[in-house]
Amino acid sequence: MLGRWVLYRWAALLGGIVALIALPASANATLVSTPVPYMGWNTYYQVGSETPGSNNINESTIKSVAQSLVSTGLAKAGYKIVWLDFGWVSGARDSNGNLVVDPTQWPDGLAALTSYLHGLGLQAGIYTDAGTSGCSGQGVGSSGHYQQDADQFAAWGFDAVKVDFCGAGQQWLDVPPNDPRTLYAQFSNALANTGRPMILNVCNFWTPGQINGSAPSFADSSWDSYTWAPADAQSWRTDTDIGFSRKPDGTGGIQFANVLRNLSHDTGTASNASQPGIQTAAGPPGTPSSSPIAWGHWNDPDYLGPGLGMTDTQAQSQFSMWAMVAAPLILGSDPRLLSTTNLNVLENPRVIAIDQDSLGAQGFLLSQLGSAQVWVKPLAGGARAVALFNTGSSSLQISTSARAVGMPRASQYTLSDAWTHQTSTTNGGISALVEPDAVVLYRVTAAKHTVTVSRRGKGSGTVRSSPGGIDCGSSCTASYPAGTTIGLSEIPVPGSKFAGWSGGCAGTLSCTVTTSADQTVIAAFTLLAPNTKITTEKVSSENGKARFNFKAIGTSTGFRCALVKQPKAHHKKPTPSYRLCRSPKSYTHLKPGRYTFLVSAFNVGGSDPTPATRRFTIH
Repeated sequence: MLGRWVLYRWAALLGGIVALIALPASANATLVSTPVPYMGWNTYYQVGSETPGSNNINESTIKSVAQSLVSTGLAKAGYKIVWLDFGWVSGARDSNGNLVVDPTQWPDGLAALTSYLHGLGLQAGIYTDAGTSGCSGQGVGSSGHYQQDADQFAAWGFDAVKVDFCGAGQQWLDVPPNDPRTLYAQFSNALANTGRPMILNVCNFWTPGQINGSAPSFADSSWDSYTWAPADAQSWRTDTDIGFSRKPDGTGGIQFANVLRNLSHDTGTASNASQPGIQTAAGPPGTPSSSPIAWGHWNDPDYLGPGLGMTDTQAQSQFSMWAMVAAPLILGSDPRLLSTTNLNVLENPRVIAIDQDSLGAQGFLLSQLGSAQVWVKPLAGGARAVALFNTGSSSLQISTSARAVGMPRASQYTLSDAWTHQTSTTNGGISALVEPDAVVLYRVTAAKHTVTVSRRGKGSGTVRSSPGGIDCGSSCTASYPAGTTIGLSEIPVPGSKFAGWSGGCAGTLSCTVTTSADQTVIAAFTLLAPNTKITTEKVSSENGKARFNFKAIGTSTGFRCALVKQPKAHHKKPTPSYRLCRSPKSYTHLKPGRYTFLVSAFNVGGSDPTPATRRFTIH
């Protein structure tokens, strides 16, 4: 990369109009799924150097950083990828075209390095350029060796590959067939052919005209990568670098103005570019519905840079906004040098949860009045992340409402401040005094109310809700956001019938309730007598024995049988004593006399009130 900002910062940023094109189908089914934006650390901004082969990217440094990721808690917070960038290799090749790895730089080899990282619960990333070399003819490039290098990266055990376009852009000026779309598709196919699932990061950072004043075109620039890159990669750069490598005296690095610039091009809000659809280009596996992609695919506005030129407030705001736009969270700073304040920011679980939300929606600018911005990010479960962002130089009161940010109508809402960890309630207003360069970040949820279904009566049945949550038989209670309309439906079991609703509903029709408070709905069920007919067939009745076959016509779960001997004249008629039985039913050792055999069917709703009878005589 060789100090991109030192060499190319003069380039003009050209406006343009881009048409959103349909994403092509891709066969790269072995790219890792990345259901949420990936997280990790990269060598480029602080640990790296401008001179390939003579820098801090070596085995001891990388292991030291990896240990720091673990010991500081960054790895536990999600920063798993240890990513080698420009400078890990000189780019020289042997007679067979294999990359030559310096044994003094990597004494144990790169396979041993990835094994070490995996042993720490981390992952390994590596870098190359789509051209024959990196920036200004220096460093590694994979042109002519895409499959060979991809196979080598896989064999070494790497989990992610960043493919730059610095050298390729300078070398060919994006003239087909050496344009970004073509070359990245080729490299993506090479990774797929390895059989090892890996992340591919498209680092086509060039903005329109940045190479020589006319190249690249808008269509070949980072501002337009979102229209084609999702079909080939899990992430793609949406603007140029947010800074340059930190100087030895501690100056330089990442400037907040560049963070704001990249944020605007990552979200289609820049005044000098038309980027329709960029916010919906990103998403989890299976999106967009019109042309589902098998892996998560994310807009990449560049790396996080606390301690590299920004104030702590600015670094915290960058982190907040990167989370809001579902960006990959890759740390560019040396974790061994971060302050406790920086670490606390980077490890904030509430902010990370917004970035890693399973819905995978990218946040968007809802409204702006001068330097006061309101950003919204839909979250799984119906919540919203709301960022009140002050990009100005003086404190501002920034306001919006729950309804404006897309929350359902409710009597009350909960505001959880991701930075102060304080929770408050509101009837709908969302407002805060925001300091310069700062972000107030809320998770907004509608207050919830409980709906409980109580089943009454001798009968039985199931009650289910739409939307789901209630399924009596497993759970008769569920909580819903205030203002939610719940439909309840009853399903009697065999032998029972539904008798009606009471409580929140009345009558026997379907029940609909709206959650404005906790409430209980009663569902009544009654028993049904079995609708059966019994047929009996006497098999024999002699020698003190009798045997009967019988069956039910209709719904039945069992039978009860009784045998009554007819009394002598003027004697009291005996009461039948029923017992469970099944066909055929046999009796033995019967004394002579007249008998009546009775059989009754039953089910869960009760017994057949009229038993079948069969009279017989034993001589």
